[in-house]
Amino acid sequence: MLAHAAPTSGNLRRPSHGPPDSEWRTALEELIADEAARRQAGALGRAFVETNFDEKVIISAWDDLFGFESLGFEVRVSSLD
Repeated sequence: MLAHAAPTSGNLRRPSHGPPDSEWRTALEELIADEAARRQAGALGRAFVETNFDEKVIISAWDDLFGFESLGFEVRVSSLD
């Protein structure tokens, strides 16, 4: 869901594509009522982000896009901490 910074008469707006509002409400009501489902959704979301947006994955994608190694550059990942 995308929220806009502009005032929207007290309600958050979301893009017009995607499921109808009634489906969003139903899904949110189910999550509010079911702690195990919330934990599972959170765990699945975290696993997805860790798998697809890990620093090494992102750098590898950039390298694939620009071909740094094929140009003779050494690609190293160091901690940004």
